Amino acid sequence: MTDIKWINAEEISDESFNRLVADFSCPIDEDIEHFIKDTTDDIRSGATAMRKLAKTRIYLAFIDGNVVGYYATAVKVFDLSSASNALRKEWTGFSNNKTVPAYLIGQLSKNYFNDFDKLIAGKTLLNSALDTIRACHKAVGCKIVFLECQDTPKLHNFYKEHGFVRFGNKSSKGLYTYFHDLSSNI
Repeated sequence: MTDIKWINAEEISDESFNRLVADFSCPIDEDIEHFIKDTTDDIRSGATAMRKLAKTRIYLAFIDGNVVGYYATAVKVFDLSSASNALRKEWTGFSNNKTVPAYLIGQLSKNYFNDFDKLIAGKTLLNSALDTIRACHKAVGCKIVFLECQDTPKLHNFYKEHGFVRFGNKSSKGLYTYFHDLSSNI
C-alpha cells in the first residue's frame, strides 16, 4: 500500500496551497471543488478566507506528491431545537438546551483529477478526519461530530457504515445532517 502524507494547510503558504489544489476536481459536488479552490476573502465561499479567519483547518492527503483528497474540520454550535428532550439532555446535560458545541467535518473529498480518486478510499479520509477530531476531543472535550451531505444513497450508506446517525430532515439547502457521538467509541 502506498504511504499517505498528510499536510495541515496551516503549515504552508497561501501561494503553495493554491498551487497544490489548482487541479483539484470533484465533478460529483461542485461546492466541494469551489471551496478548496476559492482564493477570495469571501468567508461564505472558500478555503482561503476560512483559513485566514482560523474558522477551519484543512488537511491535504498526498500520495507520490499528488493531492489525492482533503478534509476540512471546524468547531461550530450545533442547533438542537428540533431534537427530543432526551437527546438534548444526553448531549448537554439539560433538556432545555437548544445548542451544543460540536466538531464539524465541513468538507471531505477525493480528487478526481487524473484518476487520483482511485488512490485513496473515502474511509481513509473520514478516519483521518475523525482521528484529528478525537485528538481535539481528548484535549478540550466536546463529544459531537456532525456533517452535512447530499441526498444520495451512496453517501447515506457510507456515513451510516462509519457510525454516523442521521439527524432530522433534509435542510433548505437540500442536505442531510449526520452526527457521531465520540464518547461512544473512544
